[in-house]
Amino acid sequence: MVCYCVRDPTDGKDYVMKDCWVPEAKRYHEVAVLKQVHGIPNVVQLVDDWDVMYDGEPDCTARIRDRYQQFDPDDRDDHRFCNRFHRQLVMTPCGEPLSHFSSRKELICAFCDFVVAHRLMVECGILHGDLSLNNFIIYEGNSYFIDFDYARFIEEGKTSTISFGTGTIPYISMRVLKKMLRNAETVKKTADATQLQQIEHYMCDDLESMFYIFFEFVTKYGGAHGIVAPTWDKLAMPWLEAYENLGASSLLTTFLSKKGAIYEGDFLMDRVSDYFSEFKPLVNEWRSQIHLTEIDTNATIIHDHIFQMLAMFIAKLEDSDEIPIPIPLPYPPPQSPTVQPTAGPSTLPRTGTTWSSTS
Repeated sequence: MVCYCVRDPTDGKDYVMKDCWVPEAKRYHEVAVLKQVHGIPNVVQLVDDWDVMYDGEPDCTARIRDRYQQFDPDDRDDHRFCNRFHRQLVMTPCGEPLSHFSSRKELICAFCDFVVAHRLMVECGILHGDLSLNNFIIYEGNSYFIDFDYARFIEEGKTSTISFGTGTIPYISMRVLKKMLRNAETVKKTADATQLQQIEHYMCDDLESMFYIFFEFVTKYGGAHGIVAPTWDKLAMPWLEAYENLGASSLLTTFLSKKGAIYEGDFLMDRVSDYFSEFKPLVNEWRSQIHLTEIDTNATIIHDHIFQMLAMFIAKLEDSDEIPIPIPLPYPPPQSPTVQPTAGPSTLPRTGTTWSSTS
């Protein structure tokens, strides 16, 4: 997957064009999700989408495979093959990574926006389920959710979605990590994937993920516009270091690292950069809410608690750049740009994105 900034020649407006290869079973999944959340403030909006055509037919890996199979007929029975379709989606706005925040207040207002938008998405029956630094952008002072590849529809009457465990490991909630770890141990012992237990993913799991993302910002950055703090070290987030270095053991070590850090408030406070030192009480309060859910099975993290916590902090925060507390406003429906799909001879699916990781 790769994203491009494209410009409508008629009005000069910029859009994002996402070029991706998606499994046949999820060919229109992200489009369906984006249509479901259309109009929610602080959520990227779908403008148009299409299959990339090649020789008059939708481009897909099955066609590429057919060309190679004439040289290797034995490959025809490979059941591991997953047919992927070449798709392009046009969205607005075309923003920058959230690490380009212009002030501390702009960053904390962004997270306040995210909590509100996340609640509205849940009310529309959508759970993002894969929050990481790469899933947020900022544009003209406003923040937006992006990347709904792994978002799931919440069935009517339910409060969770079901999977075998998805997400970006360093930001997954401890509860989900624990269940993923049990599944990994089951497969290791039995070598039978049919024994995997489905995992329920709740909105509180996303809100916990949001904390880990927020904590990375206040430890990594020592100034606005992506300035990295001189004190930054990946050891500030031991669960990130554990995930990157320990291979198959990453689930266990990531879980234990998070659990230890959440239980020891001083550990997290000591790692906040000088630029964000005023945020330490907020970090500790958010950490305490997660800690409470670990020691009390009846406790849970809800949107209203996190929103009120952030809003109260914003009201007291002094900042050289005054930015008001975010108030969700209706988002006007975008008009389709005159962007036309083009395609040449296909190659194997590409990877990479212009919304690159800030880690």
